[in-house]
Formats: sequence, structure tokens, C-alpha cells
Amino acid sequence: MDEASPHSTPVESLLKYGAPWILSGLGSFWGYPAVGNAVAFFLILGLCLYWPMRIKPVEVVLGCSFLLIWIGADWLHVPWLLACQSYLAPASLALLAFGSLAIGYPFTLVYAREWVPSSMWDNPHFHRVNRILTALWGIAFLLSAVAKVWNGLPWIALAALNLSIMFLVAYFTKWFPEWYRIHIYLKHENKEVAT
Repeated sequence: MDEASPHSTPVESLLKYGAPWILSGLGSFWGYPAVGNAVAFFLILGLCLYWPMRIKPVEVVLGCSFLLIWIGADWLHVPWLLACQSYLAPASLALLAFGSLAIGYPFTLVYAREWVPSSMWDNPHFHRVNRILTALWGIAFLLSAVAKVWNGLPWIALAALNLSIMFLVAYFTKWFPEWYRIHIYLKHENKEVAT
């Protein structure tokens, strides 16, 4: 494993990825969206400064999204940002996911390399797993954005739906690589050895 990028702890992951969304949502729920967006941005910035070796694409996109919303919608009242502020962050993350697939470098590679020995980084199976995971995260982010655009749900139901989607995808992300290794990769390797 790469010594320059140690594993993210569950607490670090929760702080970096969960807390900004929750704080932004609570700010909006209590009628102070500017405060929620500012706190979300400064939390991401603070965590990136605290853990500088661990800055990854999701932090950059989330930080930029909350900064854009905070300044553009909350301060400058830019009409298009006011109209799309509730779904800008998840839509930006969906764009990151699908864009990274389009250029051939799935964004999950950065995270996977924290857990996988560097000897596997060029393995086509490693890249295939990350393409699948990145596509799934892109779909999850897109569903989150669509749910916010639709806006036909009460706030608590929308929050529960988004959290459920993210937890399911996070669980799949944890489960799938090992399943793939056992059921696909090792069987493929055994076939090559046998021939």
C-alpha cells in the first residue's frame, strides 16, 4: 500500500463526507441556509488542512459546491444558483463520477489505492471494479440530485431517502471488491494457471 496515503478512518470519512451535507441541510431546515453552507464549506476546508495528504476529488468538488452556493446563492443571490442550490452538490458529484469514467480514470481509484497493494494497481480487474463502483456512485449522486429536484417529499423523507441510498452504495462499495476477488478474479486467475 502507498505509505503517502494511509487509510481513512470511519470517523474521518463521516466528518469529510457526511457532516457537511447534514450541516448544510440543517441550516436550510432551520431557515439559515447561508450558515449551513458556510459551515459545510469551512468544515471541508478545515479537514483538508488537517489531513492534507488525504485531499481527494470528492472533497474538492464538495468544497467548491458549498463555496459556490454560499457565495453565489446566499450572498450574491445569483438567480440560477438560487434555483439549483439544493441539488448542485450531488449533481456536481455525479458529474465528477461520470466525467472520471469518461476520461478513463474512475474517481474511486484514489480511494481504492489506500487499501490495495500497489502491485495490483495496474491489474485490469482492479480497474474494472473501480469502474463499476464509480458508475454506481454516479447513479447514487444523480438519484440524490433528482430527488431534490423533484422536491415532492417532506424534508425528513428526502433526508432518509438520500441517507439510505448513500448507505447502500457505501455498503456495496465495502462488500463488492472482496466478492469480485473471490468469485471473478480468483476464478479467472485459476483458469489462466490451468491452461
